Amino acid sequence: MEEAAMTSFTSDVPAANKDEEYDDDDDEYISVDGSGRRRRLSVNSSEWKRSGYAATGVLLSVGAIVCLISYLGHGHPNSSAELEILDEVEVDPSNVSIYCWAAMLPDSSERGLLEMAASQKQGIFGCDAYAVWSSINGTVGGINISVIENLNMFVGIQPGTGWRMNTPVFQRIWNAIYEEGTWKLHDWTLKFDPDTVVIASRFKFSLAWHQSQWWSNCEKPRGCYLRNCPAYHELYGAAEVLSRNALRTLAEEQRNCWYIAREDSWIDSCLAHLGVQPREEGPAFCLGACPTCNTDPHECWGPHAVWHAAKYPWKYHQCLERQNALLPTTITSTSTKSTFTITSTSTSTPNMSTSSHQHS
Repeated sequence: MEEAAMTSFTSDVPAANKDEEYDDDDDEYISVDGSGRRRRLSVNSSEWKRSGYAATGVLLSVGAIVCLISYLGHGHPNSSAELEILDEVEVDPSNVSIYCWAAMLPDSSERGLLEMAASQKQGIFGCDAYAVWSSINGTVGGINISVIENLNMFVGIQPGTGWRMNTPVFQRIWNAIYEEGTWKLHDWTLKFDPDTVVIASRFKFSLAWHQSQWWSNCEKPRGCYLRNCPAYHELYGAAEVLSRNALRTLAEEQRNCWYIAREDSWIDSCLAHLGVQPREEGPAFCLGACPTCNTDPHECWGPHAVWHAAKYPWKYHQCLERQNALLPTTITSTSTKSTFTITSTSTSTPNMSTSSHQHS
């Protein structure tokens, strides 16, 4: 069901390759479709840019393509655009291996979000390998929690900025991941917040394209990482993507970096300072704090792979439902002390019956 949902991948951002020109009068976009092709497209209609539509079907013609436009919640239903293929690259996501992890705050709603993702085999649970890190023992999503002893995950707010001062927490987790070693077996290590909705198999298309374009840079000793907010040329902490060598560089040399209280600003600054190559990726992401998509990221419209934020399990479920990414049947997940059942019939709030999510 997941494969059928990935018909196109288009967003209101310029191409990720910094060597490509971006022209406001003849806008360029990136598209990845289910056939495994990533296209750089020229959009000759400013109306399309304003409309909030995305191309969901492609018909090839001589020198151009005509797109069937699907309404995604904004704009005028009669809008249209002509797209011209500037280049086309075949990508194979099966060549990409990803290790994903999330940090779970004890006694919080994050457990329910992770249980929801696990029930649908999405989020970090859709990756080739995955882990949940926390300061408490137990299980979540059917796996044992990776525990860091004496880790205080409750952090304060920095006066004047409103930032969560969470850098020490995530420094310890990144160091523990480095010592544990699973990351060595995979091309990329991805950190997702529990309230970040991720369709991992879809995100692999984007990583496969990056590997086809400049993987030799990522295999250099310093590695590379993705900045997920090209509008501001920044990395946002809801989704952090590091190549294998980038993680090694971070773990071994972070002592040489300036301290910043907010973790995503710290890791972005630190990686760049250490010579890890940043690459900008916009189309895959729809993040609430960054204008990378032209729809409300909390509503999960648009052909992306990562959305932030879904603060409640039913919202997470609704997001997957709108993306046709739910498992085809009702899922019941049980443990010794909990039962979690989801029944999905429409895009409205799903019916749920649940007892405590606390696993023994």
